[in-house]
Amino acid sequence: MRCAVVGLACVLALSAFVWPNPRDIDAVLLARPVQEPPAREPRVVFVPPQDTLRFVWIRPGSFQMGSDLDEPMGPLDRDTTASGIDHERQHDVILTRGFWLATTETTWSVWNAVMGTSGGRGGPQAPARNLSWDDTQRFFPRLSGAATDSTDSVLRFRLPTEAEWEYAARAGTTSPWSHGFDEDSLTAYAWIRSNAAGRVQPVATRKPNPWGLYDMHGNVWEWVADWYADDAYATTPRIDPRGPERGRERVRRGGSVVYGAAIARSASRYRNPPDRGNGNLGFRIVLIEERTP
Repeated sequence: MRCAVVGLACVLALSAFVWPNPRDIDAVLLARPVQEPPAREPRVVFVPPQDTLRFVWIRPGSFQMGSDLDEPMGPLDRDTTASGIDHERQHDVILTRGFWLATTETTWSVWNAVMGTSGGRGGPQAPARNLSWDDTQRFFPRLSGAATDSTDSVLRFRLPTEAEWEYAARAGTTSPWSHGFDEDSLTAYAWIRSNAAGRVQPVATRKPNPWGLYDMHGNVWEWVADWYADDAYATTPRIDPRGPERGRERVRRGGSVVYGAAIARSASRYRNPPDRGNGNLGFRIVLIEERTP
């Protein structure tokens, strides 16, 4: 009899339980503040014969992606919004997985060591550029075959997603640039038109952002993994977004020495055909760690 009473109580309790709405769970997660990366030592990867890649750990967190209407707009932003769609529509994003991100744009020195090429405009420490998105996909398997570190891990590499890129560029900030709101101070952190006069500079010669990343604003544009769409922010998930499933152009981020401060904002986004590079377009690497058994 007692078992029956207990069983009935359990049934009544379960029938009264209201399962949470997934949107409510999203709201709770999105309410969590962006977390600072933990005090992890940077990861150093060796690229034969004598190059290294340095990565910092970007821990999971939430942030507001995109911009509000008060941020300055550059010529490319106006071109992109000609359709009437707010392609920088501000929205909340959750990244549930951390990732290792290179502290600098990929240099000619690393590119040449991996691809067996030579030269490169601007010298060995300048960003490798005039490379298509497709070129980066040919580079990553070869880098995986060459690179080593001090662990027994299998090392894989990829481009950051657009959300990962902006999360890292902002480094916990909500201002147009990671250093703040002052456009005139940007030149201490970025190579843009006003201080570089259109000439690409060696990496890591300006101040880093608060998470130790150089040249997230300016110097050269950076390819990211996502397909581009004007309405991507309205149609893709808020949790670990990866952009549209298909498209004709890939996203590029960060601005360059050809453009001013507005195009170098954390939220500014543009696009390029994946089979075409240009002289102010490079890339930054994400390290994927796979532990060996």
